[in-house]
Amino acid sequence: MRLFVIVLSLVLAVYALLSISLGLGEPGVNSAKWCALALCPEEFSEAKAILLIRESRERDPDATNELRRAVVQEPASAYAWADLAEGLMNANRREEAKTCMLRAVAAGPKSPAIRLRAANLAFQQGNNSGVLTNLRSVLQDPDLTAYYDTIFWTYLRTGLPVSELLNQGVPAIRGVGESFLRYLIRVKQVNGTEETWAWLLRHNLSDDRIAANYVGFLLQQKQEIQAAETWKSLNSREEPRFRESNWVYNGGFERERKPALLDWQLDATPEVSVERENATVNEGKWALSLSFTGNTNTDFHGLWQEVVLPPGRWTARAAIKTEGITTDEGIRLRVADQGFDLQTDSLVGTHDWTVVEQGFTIGQKDSGVVRLEIERRASRRFDNKIAGKAWIDAVEIRPSA
Repeated sequence: MRLFVIVLSLVLAVYALLSISLGLGEPGVNSAKWCALALCPEEFSEAKAILLIRESRERDPDATNELRRAVVQEPASAYAWADLAEGLMNANRREEAKTCMLRAVAAGPKSPAIRLRAANLAFQQGNNSGVLTNLRSVLQDPDLTAYYDTIFWTYLRTGLPVSELLNQGVPAIRGVGESFLRYLIRVKQVNGTEETWAWLLRHNLSDDRIAANYVGFLLQQKQEIQAAETWKSLNSREEPRFRESNWVYNGGFERERKPALLDWQLDATPEVSVERENATVNEGKWALSLSFTGNTNTDFHGLWQEVVLPPGRWTARAAIKTEGITTDEGIRLRVADQGFDLQTDSLVGTHDWTVVEQGFTIGQKDSGVVRLEIERRASRRFDNKIAGKAWIDAVEIRPSA
């Protein structure tokens, strides 16, 4: 036994001398020197580290000791420290695991993989502050969007209030908060979407696209009035009449279309060319034109928007001009809901600006969301291919007297 102790002491002394002479523990250690002495750090490959971590779950002390030996060989390796931390955690040595993971983060503070592992360890230890700190660091990098879903999923797993997640875990930079809201919408996490939207507004991080996502989500959740009022508040400067004297958004086509369902939607078709024009208008500076190729019997319902209305009597109205519209089916205005489907008379041939209108009623039991369309129905006649051009302007839905 005494001989064994003496031999072991000599081995450790030699190892220490080699460590000093070959630079063990120094950044950029030359692994080739160690490999030449059969002490190659590559013996702890990623696959072997994973195996050792798995074995440590069985509370195998040899596995943990091997992970510790990997740290001795490469003390500057963030991955070696993280491997040891996870092995110690599996052995229920929580404080040692925490210390080693701190060493891992110190060695690789900008590594998303290390930060994610540190966050996972913090989650296992019930340290939500550590979870948020580490994952927020990853979110700070605009090039790491591939990690967003994993991070947001982890955030929801903590069970923390959304306000705390936003204030401590989501940096107020362009792209991150919007992505968090989109994630909440995608996983149908109703609680928190309104608070996240308000957070985006406070930090001036909203844009038309994320606003459209949020408004669409509210419509999907049957919160129609909130959706419409949200859209109104966002666009009150450019559309002051919206939901005051005209419940149609951008009814004069004075602005380019936005992606929200409460603005005009266009389902493109090769048979119909739809353009904003400023040469032929009924009022304002712009109108919308529809040009038909004359090659098909077009059934066109591709220009529409959803309009949120309270119960009551309403009138839908538009100004339409036509030039050489062929066949018996021309351009008309259509209003449809689950309980009704109403259209104005269609205009064919050539007409100067003509106002078409249709009255309708929204009952207490109706959904309150109508689909407003500019349409051309397919003709049943033999000579049914439509050609010509039409202009639409001054589209309104307003309360009936």
